[in-house]
Formats: sequence, structure tokens, C-alpha cells
Amino acid sequence: MSISDIDSLSILRKLGNGVTIDQLCDENGWSRTQFGTWFDDECQRRVPNADSAVNSSIKTPVTVARDSFGIPSIFAESASDMFFGFGVAMAQDRLFQMDFLRRRGLGELSELLGPSHLELDRTARIIGLHRSARAQWHDLDAHTKMVLERFSDGVNHVIENLGDLPPIEYSILDAQPRRWTPIDSIACEVEFQWYLTGRFPIICIPELVRRALGDTPLYEQFICGEAENEAILPTGSYTPIPSSQFDPIGEVFTPPDEGTGSNNWAVAGDRSASGAPMIASDPHIAIDANSCWYEARLKCPEYDVAGMAYVGMPALMFGRTPGVGWSITNNICSLRDLYQETASDEHPGCYLFDGQWLNSTRRTEVISVKGQGDHVETVTLSHNGPIVDSILPPAARHTGPVSIRWVGMSGGGWLTSLLQMNRANTVAELHEAMRPWHVPTFCVVSGDSNGNIGLKATGKIPRRNSYHRSYRDGSAPHDQWQGYIPFDEMPELINPECNWIRTANNRTAANDYPHMLSGCWSSGHRAGRIREILESHQGTFALDDFVQMQNDVISGRAQECTPKLLKALSSESDPDLLRALSFLQGWNGSIDVDSVAATIFNVFFTLWQMRVTREHIPEEQLELVGNAAGGVASRLIDQDAVRWFQNDDRERAVSETFKAAVDLLSDRFGNDMETWQWGKLHILTKSHPLGRIGDLGELLNHAPISVKGDMVTVGNTGQGPDWTSISGAGYRLIHDMGTNPPCMWAVDGQGQSGHPGSPHYNDQEHDWLNAGYHQIILSEAPDPTAIQFIIKPA
Repeated sequence: MSISDIDSLSILRKLGNGVTIDQLCDENGWSRTQFGTWFDDECQRRVPNADSAVNSSIKTPVTVARDSFGIPSIFAESASDMFFGFGVAMAQDRLFQMDFLRRRGLGELSELLGPSHLELDRTARIIGLHRSARAQWHDLDAHTKMVLERFSDGVNHVIENLGDLPPIEYSILDAQPRRWTPIDSIACEVEFQWYLTGRFPIICIPELVRRALGDTPLYEQFICGEAENEAILPTGSYTPIPSSQFDPIGEVFTPPDEGTGSNNWAVAGDRSASGAPMIASDPHIAIDANSCWYEARLKCPEYDVAGMAYVGMPALMFGRTPGVGWSITNNICSLRDLYQETASDEHPGCYLFDGQWLNSTRRTEVISVKGQGDHVETVTLSHNGPIVDSILPPAARHTGPVSIRWVGMSGGGWLTSLLQMNRANTVAELHEAMRPWHVPTFCVVSGDSNGNIGLKATGKIPRRNSYHRSYRDGSAPHDQWQGYIPFDEMPELINPECNWIRTANNRTAANDYPHMLSGCWSSGHRAGRIREILESHQGTFALDDFVQMQNDVISGRAQECTPKLLKALSSESDPDLLRALSFLQGWNGSIDVDSVAATIFNVFFTLWQMRVTREHIPEEQLELVGNAAGGVASRLIDQDAVRWFQNDDRERAVSETFKAAVDLLSDRFGNDMETWQWGKLHILTKSHPLGRIGDLGELLNHAPISVKGDMVTVGNTGQGPDWTSISGAGYRLIHDMGTNPPCMWAVDGQGQSGHPGSPHYNDQEHDWLNAGYHQIILSEAPDPTAIQFIIKPA
């Protein structure tokens, strides 16, 4: 059958049903090349290419001017029209991704994608993300509601004009996009809030370890993380409490998703070549086929800002105005608690609180599942919140009944604050803009054109009577929240004496800070490396210096642990082990693509974490708990002060684990150790949501690439299963407040468009791999060389 004769829609639906490319070629008498030509054409036909449109809801023309990377600058005469244009631009580029994210927040993915996504929907419905989204809408001010409504109008303008060529994913799934509503944008926001702050393993892992070890020195050793003393707030920046009153305000921990974090920093004008503050930021998150970030420039009388939004949200989360630039990291202070509830057969349907048996309540959630009947989920709620046993990590599902209380169930405020930040022009105005913000808790680092640099911790952190990492007692009044830390008493810096600020998900402050922050922070390795560079740099910082910092791949963990490992194995005589150890001799800890030492060290360390954990933790919990054992594992390489190894065989365990690492690499890559480069293991495949269906991964995923860095380097690329890369610093941005005209530099690891047929689907990958950046200028008018799309009033 010729390509011109085929029923393309039928073929696309077959791909969505898992029919392979080879089967389709056999059915239609095609070669693989002919199939590829047909599919590419189908994708390209769906990329928006009009140069104008008409809409009756705008009052004056809106210009969407796209640069050479497809990044839109949106110019309008009013905020109402501009946010309409913003909705148009984002929907033109990312409509299917927007739909995916709203469904993830509303618990409706299974309706589109089938039973493979039911667990995500169950989590959203049990936590009540959809309910939080609807509740937050009613609490919003008039301006925020206007923005959401006009953004939705813009999205719907695109949906209404799709005709027979929606984004390719809809044809593959035999579906159509439904209209966008303001609640949908809030659902995207709320789901991202949950993603950033829910994180069950951070509490479940310490609980499982406590159950195995008791409240003993062994437990304390396990939950103590790496580079514990790297704090954000310097000594003297707050009034400390007396040492006799010290209780932990939080603890450093090695989370299993250590690579999901962020870095940011700022230097004052006397440290920069321009004489004005400079700010850098690189959020770490899952790196998929489509970036979760959406770059844009927004210009109207009320707004003059550039940066990037989270897809589905009509505000720029990171960015700059002419007067102030800002950057964000996750502060990782706990905004939720898991409660161990007390139940009794004598009091069915009740949970104990303060000596009284309180009735639980129930609600029913009906989840539509494509290809199956509806899934009916009965959600039980205690006085603390929904019972979540069935959505905890599998290794912890036996620990119930367990309920959750989360700040996001009580308010949001994030979008309102972001819109105010998008209109700020000084550090002081930026900080004040964060006052409505409930969740998530972030560290916002900024600098302004007046020469100020600042840090403000956002969000509402619950006040608690005591700090601990595991479950709280649901029956005890003592474990209830006591309100929130006041906004004006949250951690803040303005122009510190050192003339720099840096955060990297590390400890916010020492234990003498006057508020319990309930931190569960990541290791201080990235923060330590950034501090080291900021303190040791000779002269002033320029753009290239910040670029080098963001792409730095020196591992603090490797620098700390490699000498200890070499000492521990100094008596080895096995020739293969000695050869492997020779690569570690003199190594500076740089996790480069061609580094053999990086491979040997990281494989050893991962196996060592598991070996250390296996000493006390049941096998069925090993996968969950072992990846969080970085702190205790790093210390046990050269000493065992708490007798973690019950038979005092630490040295033998280190030797056996190193041999296991060498054997594993020999089996995989052969005996020539020179070929054991890190890039052969640390491979990033940017996957599409449909990539697991049949052969769609071959068509929609980006080609696998080797990447430098790991989960603890500043230039972060995370660590997934089998030492792959699945997350990290997919986006990087830099502000210099001394540039004229104002601008920002940035790079995204994918591209601006979500259309596989677009030239901007993955066109920033080369720059991202090679420390290249593009510039977004805060110009007063559209660039005449840009591709312009004009929306005119009807």
C-alpha cells in the first residue's frame, strides 16, 4: 500500500494499542525507512505554523514573537490580553503535557492512559489533590483569578482551532483534549506542591530503620547524613538560642532521590565583573522527553519579566524583571507528617486521640480506567487526615494504620506570590511578595539592580513540640501541630558580610536557630563545593565563571571517601583489585564521562550502601532503605565506632564489596579496565509518557546520551537504577543585574516544544551537554527577526 493511500489515524491508533513498527510495516508493505518518513510527516503536520489568529476576547493585538529556539516573547497592551497570549503560546507548544499534568493532579490519568497509571491516580485521590485545587480557587484574589481565567481562554483558543490535527499523542490514544479550566492550572500547581513536599520515603525509611534498630546509637548513626555542617545561614546572621536549649531543628539525611534537588547562589556587586549582583540557579528534577519548564518573556504595562514557568501554571517561577532576579531551591523542611494511628476491634471505625475514640469518616472516589470498568476507592480519614497505608512504598505498607497531614490540604498561595514576584523590582519587594505562600517551602535567592542580594525561605512550616524523623503518634496531643512559624520569622538574609549566598538543599541553619525548622536536608556536598569555589575564586565573577560552576562535577563524597577506601584496602594483594585501586590513586573526584575512577568509586559505593544496610535491615526492605544509607556507609569505610558490623568484620566487608564491584564491571565491560568509563553506565534517556507502549519509545523518546556528574555533584545528573541518569539539573539560568539591556542566560536539556515533529523538540540538548546558553533579552518591543504570531481582536 502506498503512503498516500493509508489511513493514518488507524495506524496511529494501532501504535497506541501496542502494535509494533515491524508488524505495521508487514501489514502495509513498507520498509522501515518508509514508515519513518510517514511518522515524521504525521508529527510535523501537527506543529502549529500559522502567523495570525483572531479572537473576540482580546481588546488589542497580542504578539507572540519566537526566537531561534522557539521561545516566545509575548507583548500586549494589558495583563488580561497578555495572559491570554501566554495560554496560547504554552498550549501551542505543550498541550498534551499540560493535559498529562492536570490529570496527574486531578487523579485522571487512567482515563487517558489505562491501568498502568492507576496507582498515580489513587495517590492523587487519596491525598485529595483535586479537592485542594478546588478549595484553593475559592481563596484566590481577583487578580489571580483573572490571570487563571484569561490563561485558560488562551489555551482553549488553541484547542478550539486544532481541527483534525491535534498533538500526535491524542491521535495515538484515540482521544481529544477537553477544555482547560482555571482549576486545571491549580491542579498542576497542587500536584507539583505534592511532588516537592510529599515524599513518603523520607519518613518511611527512618521508621523502618527505627523498628529494626530501636532508639539506639545504631539508629542515630543511620539517620545522620553527609557533610552535616554545611549550613545556609552564616554564624551571626540570626540571634541564637542558648546552647542549653538545643534540640535538633532538623537533620541531614541521604534521601534515596538525592539527585532531585537544586542549587542556587548569588554574589554581591563587588564580587562581579559588572559591579552588580549575579545570581545562578539550576533546579534538579526528573529529565523527561519534555521539560517541565516553559521559558517565556512577558511584557505589558503591568508586567515586564522573563524566565520559566512550570508547565500549566501562568506565572514565571524562576526569572527576572528589570530590577530584580531570583532563583529557587527546595528548602526541604517538612510540611507533612505521617501519624501512626491506634485502632481497636472494640471500637470499629474509630481512632484513638487524647484518650477518646473518635469516629473516622469516609469518602468515595471513582476513577475512570481506559479499557476497564471504574475503580472505586474508599478513602478513610482519621482526625489527622487520610489513611495512606496502601500508597506508601511497598516495603512500608505493613506499618499501618498510618495517616497524613499536609500543609497543602490547608492552603496554597504559591501562584498569587509568583505573580507578585513577577512584578517586583527590588529584593525587598520580592521577599514581601512571598507572604501569601503556604507550600512548598523554598529558598529564594535574589539580587537587584540597587546592589542588594538576599535569601528568603518561603512556605508555612508547622510548629512542632519535638523533632524526629519517623512516624508521629496520632493519638497524642503532643504530636499535633502548634500553628506555623510566622512569615517574618522565617530564615532570611539581606547583604550578608561574606557578600555571597548559596543553597543546595543543605541544612538551613545550625541547631541554635530559634525555630525548629523540621528539616530533612540533603547532604552538604554540593553546598560545600559551591562554597569552596565562592571563597577561593580570585578576582571577580563573570558569566563564564558561573557557567563553569553550574557544570562542575567534582564529587565531595568521592573526595571524602576515596582516601578512606584506599587506606582500608592498603593490604590488598589481588592483582585485579590492585589494578582497580590504581585508578583511584591521585583521582580528584571529578565525575567525567571518560573517567574510570568515577565508575569504580560509584559502583563500589552503591554496593557498599547495600552491604551496610543488609547488616540490619530485612531483605524485602533493602531496595528502599539501602539507597538512603549514604551517611552511615561513608563513615563505615574506615571506622565502626558504634559496632554496626555485629561480628566486627568491617574490613572484610569493605574488601568483599570492592571485589564485588570489580567483578560486576568485569562481567559487564570485560577485563580491560581502561574501558570502564563512567559514560558507559551513566546514560540518560529522556522518556516520553507514552514511551512504554509498544515501540513508541523508539519514536518519542530522545536517543540515549552519556552524561557527566552524579547525584552529589553541582553539575547534577542524579542516579537511577543501574547507575543510569534519570534526573538532575535539566535547566540552568544565570542573571547579571548589571547587563544593559536587562537579560538572562539559560539552557534547557530538551527544547521548547513538546511536538516530536518540531525542530525545537530537543534542540537545546547539544548546548546543555556542552555548557552552552542562550540569551533572553527584556526588550521593549518584539525582535523584528523573530517569527511572529499575531492574535487580533475579532
